[in-house]
Amino acid sequence: MAKTEILVADDDPVIRNLLTEQLEVAGFKVIAAVDGTAALRLLGLNPHIRLVLLDWVMPGLSGIECLKKIHGHSQFKKIPVVMISALQDKERILEAGQAGAKNYLIKPFDNQKLLETIRKALQEYGK
Repeated sequence: MAKTEILVADDDPVIRNLLTEQLEVAGFKVIAAVDGTAALRLLGLNPHIRLVLLDWVMPGLSGIECLKKIHGHSQFKKIPVVMISALQDKERILEAGQAGAKNYLIKPFDNQKLLETIRKALQEYGK
Protein backbone atom coordinates (compact mmCIF):
# COMPACT_ATOMS: atom_id res chain seq x y z
CA MET A 1 0.00 0.00 0.00
CA ALA A 2 1.36 3.42 -0.99
CA LYS A 3 2.12 5.91 1.74
CA THR A 4 -0.09 8.98 2.00
CA GLU A 5 1.82 11.99 0.69
CA ILE A 6 1.93 15.21 2.71
CA LEU A 7 3.44 18.50 1.57
CA VAL A 8 5.19 20.43 4.36
CA ALA A 9 5.99 24.10 3.67
CA ASP A 10 8.05 25.92 6.29
CA ASP A 11 10.99 28.28 5.76
CA ASP A 12 12.64 27.20 9.03
CA PRO A 13 14.83 24.17 8.22
CA VAL A 14 14.72 22.93 11.82
CA ILE A 15 10.90 22.89 11.89
CA ARG A 16 10.71 21.48 8.35
CA ASN A 17 13.10 18.65 9.21
CA LEU A 18 11.36 17.93 12.53
CA LEU A 19 7.96 17.72 10.85
CA THR A 20 9.37 15.55 8.08
CA GLU A 21 10.92 13.15 10.58
CA GLN A 22 7.77 12.94 12.74
CA LEU A 23 5.53 12.31 9.74
CA GLU A 24 7.82 9.74 8.15
CA VAL A 25 8.02 7.82 11.44
CA ALA A 26 4.19 7.87 11.48
CA GLY A 27 4.17 6.26 8.02
CA PHE A 28 3.62 9.22 5.71
CA LYS A 29 5.65 10.24 2.67
CA VAL A 30 6.76 13.87 3.01
CA ILE A 31 7.51 16.37 0.30
CA ALA A 32 9.15 19.48 1.74
CA ALA A 33 9.02 23.07 0.49
CA VAL A 34 11.00 26.08 1.72
CA ASP A 35 8.24 28.62 1.00
CA GLY A 36 4.79 29.13 -0.50
CA THR A 37 6.04 29.49 -4.06
CA ALA A 38 7.90 26.17 -3.84
CA ALA A 39 4.84 24.58 -2.22
CA LEU A 40 2.62 25.53 -5.17
CA ARG A 41 5.21 24.25 -7.65
CA LEU A 42 5.60 20.95 -5.80
CA LEU A 43 1.83 20.58 -5.48
CA GLY A 44 1.57 20.86 -9.26
CA LEU A 45 4.33 18.28 -9.76
CA ASN A 46 2.99 15.72 -7.28
CA PRO A 47 -0.60 14.70 -8.00
CA HIS A 48 -0.65 12.24 -5.09
CA ILE A 49 -0.34 14.86 -2.32
CA ARG A 50 -3.31 14.42 0.03
CA LEU A 51 -2.64 17.12 2.64
CA VAL A 52 -0.63 20.34 2.98
CA LEU A 53 0.94 21.73 6.17
CA LEU A 54 1.63 25.45 5.68
CA ASP A 55 3.58 27.78 7.90
CA TRP A 56 1.96 31.23 7.96
CA VAL A 57 5.12 33.36 7.99
CA MET A 58 7.38 32.62 5.03
CA PRO A 59 9.33 34.91 2.71
CA GLY A 60 7.87 35.65 -0.70
CA LEU A 61 4.51 33.91 -0.86
CA SER A 62 3.21 33.59 2.71
CA GLY A 63 1.28 30.60 3.96
CA ILE A 64 -2.06 32.42 3.88
CA GLU A 65 -1.41 33.63 0.31
CA CYS A 66 -0.47 30.10 -0.68
CA LEU A 67 -3.62 28.73 0.99
CA LYS A 68 -5.77 31.15 -1.01
CA LYS A 69 -4.06 30.10 -4.26
CA ILE A 70 -4.49 26.40 -3.42
CA HIS A 71 -8.20 26.79 -2.74
CA GLY A 72 -8.63 29.04 -5.73
CA HIS A 73 -7.27 26.38 -8.08
CA SER A 74 -9.73 23.81 -9.38
CA GLN A 75 -7.17 20.98 -9.26
CA PHE A 76 -6.10 21.61 -5.65
CA LYS A 77 -9.10 23.13 -3.88
CA LYS A 78 -10.23 19.88 -2.26
CA ILE A 79 -6.83 19.10 -0.73
CA PRO A 80 -6.99 19.80 3.02
CA VAL A 81 -4.60 22.43 4.32
CA VAL A 82 -3.54 22.79 7.94
CA MET A 83 -1.92 26.09 8.88
CA ILE A 84 0.94 25.97 11.38
CA SER A 85 2.20 29.11 13.08
CA ALA A 86 3.44 30.67 16.28
CA LEU A 87 0.99 33.49 15.55
CA GLN A 88 -2.09 32.88 17.63
CA ASP A 89 -4.30 35.94 17.34
CA LYS A 90 -7.95 35.19 16.64
CA GLU A 91 -8.02 37.33 13.50
CA ARG A 92 -5.38 35.16 11.79
CA ILE A 93 -7.04 31.93 12.85
CA LEU A 94 -10.38 33.20 11.51
CA GLU A 95 -8.76 34.36 8.27
CA ALA A 96 -7.18 30.94 7.77
CA GLY A 97 -10.53 29.22 8.33
CA GLN A 98 -12.30 31.58 5.95
CA ALA A 99 -9.61 30.92 3.33
CA GLY A 100 -10.25 27.18 3.61
CA ALA A 101 -7.81 25.84 6.21
CA LYS A 102 -9.09 22.66 7.87
CA ASN A 103 -7.26 23.46 11.08
CA TYR A 104 -4.71 25.79 12.64
CA LEU A 105 -1.94 24.44 14.85
CA ILE A 106 -0.11 26.86 17.11
CA LYS A 107 3.64 26.27 17.47
CA PRO A 108 4.93 24.61 19.48
CA PHE A 109 2.59 21.66 19.23
CA ASP A 110 3.24 18.08 20.22
CA ASN A 111 3.50 15.13 17.88
CA GLN A 112 0.23 13.58 19.10
CA LYS A 113 -1.74 16.76 18.35
CA LEU A 114 -0.09 17.00 14.93
CA LEU A 115 -0.97 13.43 14.00
CA GLU A 116 -4.54 13.71 15.32
CA THR A 117 -5.09 16.86 13.27
CA ILE A 118 -3.65 15.28 10.12
CA ARG A 119 -5.64 12.07 10.48
CA LYS A 120 -8.88 13.99 11.06
CA ALA A 121 -8.29 16.18 8.00
CA LEU A 122 -7.42 13.14 5.85
CA GLN A 123 -10.50 11.28 7.08
CA GLU A 124 -12.71 14.20 6.08
CA TYR A 125 -10.95 14.29 2.70
CA GLY A 126 -11.64 10.62 2.19
CA LYS A 127 -8.11 9.20 2.19
